[in-house]
Amino acid sequence: ELEKYEKAALKLDRVKDIPEAKYMLALCYRREGKFKESAKAMETAEKTALSQKRDDFLSKDFYLAYASFCDRAGMADRTIEILKSLIVKHPEDPETANFLGYYLADKKLELDYAEKLIRIAVDGDSDNPAYLDSLAWVLYRKGDLKGAEKYIEKSLELQKDSPDGVIADHAGDIFNSLGKKDKAIKYWKFAADTWNADTDYDAVRKKLKGAESPESSKK
Repeated sequence: ELEKYEKAALKLDRVKDIPEAKYMLALCYRREGKFKESAKAMETAEKTALSQKRDDFLSKDFYLAYASFCDRAGMADRTIEILKSLIVKHPEDPETANFLGYYLADKKLELDYAEKLIRIAVDGDSDNPAYLDSLAWVLYRKGDLKGAEKYIEKSLELQKDSPDGVIADHAGDIFNSLGKKDKAIKYWKFAADTWNADTDYDAVRKKLKGAESPESSKK
């Protein structure tokens, strides 16, 4: 709580046979940007809890966090493995379905399955801007630009013109593919000016620069 994460990690690393300690260690590493170490700590927490038959600890939220840390560590295969195991246990859970569906869509993998999962999430919470964005994104990946436009517009409307940075970036890509360059520039600017740990700011600025260049205007 004092944000002395390195000091906390040193102490937590010495604690053995308590999965909660390894979970807290993972949180410290995540705060320090040490994502591989964070994922490793979660692996240790899981193994410890399994050996102790701590089903109370191995909850849906634990595995969603574990998958998130693996994602940030660049461990795509492990992220998908965790989420696929979790969706078997919670097949109708909107949060799990959206996480796995969006992750697959973003990686351009199993797009039909990804869409099925995201529609489970949207059916469970039709006014969730993130879920609507996920549906727009998977349709965009599948080449259904009109469908993508329909759902990204719904997502943006629910956010009252103050969209999340990643959603704004998606909106820019979708509108640009539809030939609506002015709208694309508008939302890429939102993305560039809005903090989100998952936004690729270099990629957004590159798209903006290309869209605003004189050569682009002549096309």
